[in-house]
Amino acid sequence: MNRQAQIGETELSPCGLNPETVKHILEKYQLYREDIDKNMKTYTHFLLSYFGKKQIFTHYLQFLVY
Repeated sequence: MNRQAQIGETELSPCGLNPETVKHILEKYQLYREDIDKNMKTYTHFLLSYFGKKQIFTHYLQFLVY
């Protein structure tokens, strides 16, 4: 008999959350993922159009160095 069955808890996922909670979190993530992806594409497009590809690459290399 495992500990959860002894104290009458519902079955938990490996991370310690109720499976319904995990499902709810994943559903929320799916809703926001499209917005996040769209915003990242917009931001990347803005950087490329404003600074140009060469400067972005140089800035990225500087970021990696620091």
